[in-house]
Amino acid sequence: MQTNVTDWYLVADWDARPESADVIAARLVETSAAIKVALRVFDGIWTFHERNVDSADERSWSGLVASSPYKVDGVAEPARGFTLSLASAIPGGSMLHASVTAGAAFQTIINKPNEFAVNFRARRFGEAAEIDLPIPADERFRDLGLRIKDIWDASDLRVEFD
Repeated sequence: MQTNVTDWYLVADWDARPESADVIAARLVETSAAIKVALRVFDGIWTFHERNVDSADERSWSGLVASSPYKVDGVAEPARGFTLSLASAIPGGSMLHASVTAGAAFQTIINKPNEFAVNFRARRFGEAAEIDLPIPADERFRDLGLRIKDIWDASDLRVEFD
C-alpha cells in the first residue's frame, strides 16, 4: 500500500563514545540490513558523494567512514568522530535519506554528539514522498527505529510521523 512518509523521521542518539571506522562500518552494514528488511523498497544501494555503494560491503564502508571526519569550518575534528550523509532512490520517485555521526569522543552538556537518522524526501520540492509499505506501516517504521537503537547501542530514540 502506498504510504505518505513525507514527514516521517527517526533518530537514535547516544553519548560520546569513541569508535573506530571499522566498528562504525560494521554497524552501518547491520543497520542497512535492518532497513532493507523493514522497508522492502530499499534496494541495498546507498549513494555517498555521487558514488553508489552496496550496503553490505563492509570493507568499502570502512574506508568511506575513515575518509569522512567531522569537520568544523572545513577542518577535521577527530574528537567529533565521523559523519556521513547517504541517499537511496526508491521506486516511485522518492528518496530514502540516512545520516550518521558516530565515534565522537567530545560532548557538550546540551547535545548528544552521535546519532543515526532516517527520513524520506520527494525528488521534487513540494511533492509528497510516498513508498509502498505493508500495513501497519507506522509500526514497521517504529520497529525499525528500535532495531537501529539496538544496533548503535543508543540511549534515546525519537520517531515522528508528522
